[in-house]
Amino acid sequence: MSLIKKVSLSCKCLREKLKSKVFKKVNANKLAESIAQIIGNDDVYSKKFQLIDGKYNSIKKFVTSLSFNVLSKYNYIHVTCGYFNNLSNLILEVIIIPSTILINIFNNTKTITKLSLNDNMILFSESSKSAEELNFPKSLKALEMRSNSALSTPHWEDPIASYAAFAKTAPDTILINLKYGTKLPNLLYLDIWDTEDKLENILKDFLIDNSQLKFINILFECLNLQIYELLTKCEQLQEVKIVSVSRFSPAAEGQNEFNLPSVKRLTLDEVLYRRQPLLSYLISPFVNITNLKICYIEDWPQQLCDQIKKFNNLEKLTVYKSDGCLQLNEPFISSKSLKVLEFVGFSKLGFDLKLTCECPKIKTVRVNTLNFNASGLEELSQDLSRSSDDWAILKFNETVNCYKK
Repeated sequence: MSLIKKVSLSCKCLREKLKSKVFKKVNANKLAESIAQIIGNDDVYSKKFQLIDGKYNSIKKFVTSLSFNVLSKYNYIHVTCGYFNNLSNLILEVIIIPSTILINIFNNTKTITKLSLNDNMILFSESSKSAEELNFPKSLKALEMRSNSALSTPHWEDPIASYAAFAKTAPDTILINLKYGTKLPNLLYLDIWDTEDKLENILKDFLIDNSQLKFINILFECLNLQIYELLTKCEQLQEVKIVSVSRFSPAAEGQNEFNLPSVKRLTLDEVLYRRQPLLSYLISPFVNITNLKICYIEDWPQQLCDQIKKFNNLEKLTVYKSDGCLQLNEPFISSKSLKVLEFVGFSKLGFDLKLTCECPKIKTVRVNTLNFNASGLEELSQDLSRSSDDWAILKFNETVNCYKK
């Protein structure tokens, strides 16, 4: 019994020592109520800093990620980012914030490697120019930026008053353009969305200044020949994701003679309803891809089969998610190099392993069945079992794995 007590006391002691190290998230929103929503002087900032220190000193050095949203007071954001000096990831979403605060945060956070800046309104004084520059930390390796706006207003120190003036279309409160400082020597991952008229120019600036990029998420509607030409300058580019958000086509169509030989992984998200010439224009530069992911597909157009046949190094094809049932009734793919075929996110799938007969090197077919109901799973099992002489079929948790014998 005495040994049990000693062990219990030891465990309790260890738990106390490890408390500051074994957390994943901390909700610090309650502290915001103690911080006034006004731009204060250094003495006020120091008091706010001490308030946070009294609460979070024990975990300070372990906090590497902060996330703020519409409920976060901007002065609280300012102080919190200044306090946690070991940040690598910062997320700011749906926030109205004075530009001076945001610039101060970017200038004083030297360790941030990943920044997400989405759907924010940045406030500038009424003496601002028609375009104001915003510079990011030079330490950034990954940048996600979507639909941010800038406002010139006499109420720029007061987010609530600024938004009210904007909503009432007050003549002294107007939208202005944001010009981003795009020279980021460590940037490898770029994911930016905006209105199409703005995005193309923003994208050009980033591509010109960051030829070291390895990943880019790009809007289909902006993929004209000039953008493709700039992408060819990114000789280390390894992965591209192309997303479509409308039925509009790029400004330039026709023959696309650019090659992106360094790209090994390509994702196509809702672009397969495009007609044959445009699909060819879109895909043809990716001559060396080994992994292709196709998202949100309801049928399998012949033009896709024609394009896949041209990928001589393709080893893995992932077909991801449809709102309905994807029914494949004839050989839908022809590839001399494909080894792995994967279906993910479907609730029903009509598929026979014999449909891979034009893929001589295929070894594995994998179906994620997380969204399947009992009847859908039974139908899939029956379809796959027709090829059991040539394939070993194993069910494990929420996946059906088929291996070529």
